[in-house]
Amino acid sequence: MPHEFPNFSADRPRQDPADASVMASKWVSNAAENSRPVA
Repeated sequence: MPHEFPNFSADRPRQDPADASVMASKWVSNAAENSRPVA
């Protein structure tokens, strides 16, 4: 990702809370997918 989390709010001051929630849920599900053992 080109942007670090601390800069995210500064880069997008008008960010929609719902959009942030979607982004967070995608990040979490992606992290879970990456940590899943390969079967």
